[in-house]
Amino acid sequence: MSTTSAAPAADPQPIRPAMSKINKPFWDGCRAHKLMAQQCTQCRELRYPAAAICPNCLSGVKVAFEERGSDLTVPVFEVVAG
Repeated sequence: MSTTSAAPAADPQPIRPAMSKINKPFWDGCRAHKLMAQQCTQCRELRYPAAAICPNCLSGVKVAFEERGSDLTVPVFEVVAG
């Protein structure tokens, strides 16, 4: 009976998000430990992920990024594979 041992698995590398001028304020806020939300200046809808066009009103109007505090609810879900 022969025994073989598998090489130890390498540490996984983090997935780096693609930076763009649209989502840069969000990631800059993350680096500064601030939660930033993109808000449409037309309908005032908050959104994530950052997008050039508002999915709520389809406006292409410039959006604002604002630091959000306790008034922002972040939905969280977990996917369990098995």
